[in-house]
Amino acid sequence: MQRYSLEVLAEECQGMMEENSSECSSLKDSSEKSPKCIDNTLKDFSKYQIVLLVLTQLGYLPIAACLLVTSIFSPPAGYCGKNGTINAEIELDFHSLLLEWDLACKQPNVKSIVSTAIMLGGLAGAFLTGYIADTYGRRPAILGTLLCISFGCLVVSLVGELNWIFTTAILGVLGAACGGYMVVNLTLVVEFLCTSRSRLLVVCVNGWPLSMAMTAGLAYFSAHWRPYFLTTACIASLVFISLYLWSMESVRWLASKNRVRDAVNVAQKVIKKNGAADGAEFLLQAASRGKTRESEHTKNYLYLDLLKFRSIRKPLLALTYCFVSSSIVSFGYYLFIDTIPGNRLTNFAFFCGLIPFLLSFVGRRPLVLLSLGVACTASYSILAIYFLGLPSTSWLYGVLSVIAAASIDPAWKVNHLYSAELFPTAVRTMARAVCNIGGRLGSVAAPWVVSLDSFSFIAPYSAFTVFLSVQWIVSLCFLPETRNQPLVERIIEEENGPEFNDHTNLAMEGGTDLEKSPEKPKIRIEMC
Repeated sequence: MQRYSLEVLAEECQGMMEENSSECSSLKDSSEKSPKCIDNTLKDFSKYQIVLLVLTQLGYLPIAACLLVTSIFSPPAGYCGKNGTINAEIELDFHSLLLEWDLACKQPNVKSIVSTAIMLGGLAGAFLTGYIADTYGRRPAILGTLLCISFGCLVVSLVGELNWIFTTAILGVLGAACGGYMVVNLTLVVEFLCTSRSRLLVVCVNGWPLSMAMTAGLAYFSAHWRPYFLTTACIASLVFISLYLWSMESVRWLASKNRVRDAVNVAQKVIKKNGAADGAEFLLQAASRGKTRESEHTKNYLYLDLLKFRSIRKPLLALTYCFVSSSIVSFGYYLFIDTIPGNRLTNFAFFCGLIPFLLSFVGRRPLVLLSLGVACTASYSILAIYFLGLPSTSWLYGVLSVIAAASIDPAWKVNHLYSAELFPTAVRTMARAVCNIGGRLGSVAAPWVVSLDSFSFIAPYSAFTVFLSVQWIVSLCFLPETRNQPLVERIIEEENGPEFNDHTNLAMEGGTDLEKSPEKPKIRIEMC
């Protein structure tokens, strides 16, 4: 049936693109090969997919620099004396905006206000960008966020010292752009891939951990907020230009909007860039689906529509809590660096560790449960050594804190992958946005959880332990295994209301015997 579907598409292409007979001819020739997903993950990554992956992961460099800037806001311990006085004997490792505003010792709570503004901006940006990406396309959404980051960082580098309230507002806008980018960049990449192992590889090589280490390096070598933001603006501009010149709109999204001509054009361009059709012909299958169910895919869905689909509510709510929990714990530890024994920039760089690539193919759920299990063990160990009387200055707290935070990274990756795999193309980015909004809410709450250390040293650690324990239980009970399952492509209307057909191949209703009916048969497509 795959072969027949591509023959039909070739005939339709001939009618739409008479001026480009070579492309239609190659499309018809490709129907003879009966393409399927290639089992070898490396073959799923051709030139276009590799470059797109690298560029989108480089985009995390300015994202991390913006989102984590407040983690290096505070001066070193001992710099501030009583009643807002300054100890000039303490050497500064980074001259932050908080020091520039002369508020580091007088109004240290400004750091929490700025952090909250950035994270609230991320929440709004995720919500808005999710709708934009599903309605107007993945490419304009990702390019728009990078352009906003570039311009915003440039403004901060030029006039950031003038007024802390104005600069905080600009940082909130930067947070919105960062939140939007983190919603759409994964969607754009995975929709150009075929196998489930390839999608897992994408999140395993996620650029966030490396970007955190690079942020620490940028802070160390720049040593001042102005070159820090100016460098970030330059990096964002370079990534924007590169993606503008290289990236193309998602074939799956174009097909979901019935833009068959555009979908076929993009599929052909990808094959041409790759230099061969091997491994990319599934894109032609994706393009063909735009003509099969026009009434189903022309609607623009809203966020409220997600709640109407019964089979999505449970995994969406469970996954959203996992985002909330992971965000509180991860960002909480990032912001907690100042109180962890050892050099804060060194601790910051080590948060990128413990990425278990060797466990990538054991399945999604085992990897999540193992990751959270290690984090829980480290958190409970911190509580144990505290109640056993170990002083808060002990290096053991620092080691266990780094282990707990770093071991969450695999669960973070799989959660992001879940947010792309569990939901269909027409609403995939909005569903990811809901999950990311949960992450942003966790980010907003993280500074306040960390501030519990003003009551007790162990209070933030206790909160982290509770969140991690509940997340492990939720992951065990409510998140399915999606290994070797195809991306969900469509929404099916059933008698009891709209419902997603979880992990089903795209199969259009209709007879399979082509000789029984003189009418043009409906297309049946098996695709990943």
